[in-house]
Amino acid sequence: MFFKTITLCALLVAFAHVVDNFGLIKSCISCTPQNSRRFFKPVTEDWQRNICARSNNMFQFIQATVPRRVSKPLTRPTVTIDVVGDGNCFFSALAKWLTGSFQCSGSLRDILVDFIRGSQIARTLFDGNPTVTLDQHLHNMAINGTFATEVELYAAAEMLGTSIYVYSRNEWQLFSKDGVQGIATDEPSLYLKHTNGNHFDIVVDVY
Repeated sequence: MFFKTITLCALLVAFAHVVDNFGLIKSCISCTPQNSRRFFKPVTEDWQRNICARSNNMFQFIQATVPRRVSKPLTRPTVTIDVVGDGNCFFSALAKWLTGSFQCSGSLRDILVDFIRGSQIARTLFDGNPTVTLDQHLHNMAINGTFATEVELYAAAEMLGTSIYVYSRNEWQLFSKDGVQGIATDEPSLYLKHTNGNHFDIVVDVY
């Protein structure tokens, strides 16, 4: 399994937080400690090449998603890359961040579902849930076109060892590689824009 040695400790606390109608946890950067550092510092070509190399040839580097190194205050998005709104937008956006291409989005869905399925921690998290079990959730998530949830956001961040920032409702939400309790740092991260309650585009620059 791709990155199977990485645990899903982030999911231990994911459901302890209230979830809004858009499937995103109501925790944003402004909720983190005041000394947290907030930067727009997207991953580099070296990061992308390293991820692809670790994938055992499942992914191939195509091009840098952000061609130059950037580090600036994390303000409002100004340049985005549009992603097709077919229910797979999160996985397509993730593919673009990893390889510079949208082509491996289907593979990424399968890999992330398998990653979550293999975690006893994630299974325990769903125990006692009156509406859905982990198996039911992953059965649905394996279907092409199923919208990703906060579980997939935290799982992707943990799997990649790289935090994900999502701009939603005029504020940035942090999906830390260290879990819900993780704080903002100046480490390279992935940046997405969440619109219409169900769609992700890629943020490649901010004001």
